[in-house]
Amino acid sequence: MRTTKELLEVMLENIDSLHSGLCHLTYLLRAEYDIIEFSEYEFLGKFLEENLPVQKYTPPDSFDEMYSFPYGEKQPRIDWLKQQIEKLEQTK
Repeated sequence: MRTTKELLEVMLENIDSLHSGLCHLTYLLRAEYDIIEFSEYEFLGKFLEENLPVQKYTPPDSFDEMYSFPYGEKQPRIDWLKQQIEKLEQTK
């Protein structure tokens, strides 16, 4: 399995595939594009659950889903991924 930093870099490299949120992006990387292994998908899910900011955004036409960033917006997610990668580099 790749390191957390490597997996976040994979997400960043594939950010153009994002349509909704980072959790869905990890699903696409596993199920649609076969870029990450199932164990990496599970690991990323747990990492995102533990590290994403508080969910405060509701997507259009939904009352029960919540997102940490505005639905479908890439730039805040890019910034967050870069911050996480930088944190991991500093802990080496």
